[in-house]
Amino acid sequence: LRQPESSSSMKHMICIDGSCEAEKAFQDVLSRFSATSDELLITTGVRNIGPPPTIDPMGLPTLAAFNDANAALEKDARELLQKYLARARAEVSARPGAPGKAPAGIDARVRGLVVAGPHPRENIVELAGKENVDVCWVGSRGLGAMKKMVLG
Repeated sequence: LRQPESSSSMKHMICIDGSCEAEKAFQDVLSRFSATSDELLITTGVRNIGPPPTIDPMGLPTLAAFNDANAALEKDARELLQKYLARARAEVSARPGAPGKAPAGIDARVRGLVVAGPHPRENIVELAGKENVDVCWVGSRGLGAMKKMVLG
């Protein structure tokens, strides 16, 4: 990712999945988020389910069933994302200096995106590059000491 410019503003990206670890990372990024200058991109990844190479008309799910399953996964992800966006905007709006009123442009500076595809991890990394993110926050998933240190 890129080095921050000389100004103190930062572009943060956090990847959420509803886990306790993601919640801790979310709280940490909010504690460091500057309501007047920083940007926050909240993302969640959805691994699309693909149909088997051949579909047996004698019992295997149809392509429509896979499409329905993917649509349901993406709907759940959008709902989760909307909850986190609302919480982030509410917390930033409640900070001293802006009691009950969101800082100007907060909707543009706190955004969300569902990343869907067969490899959401790779898609999220690509998104971070395209968005010129300064820091990407992820919750550890109980992976062991070395991976936890690297992943957050």
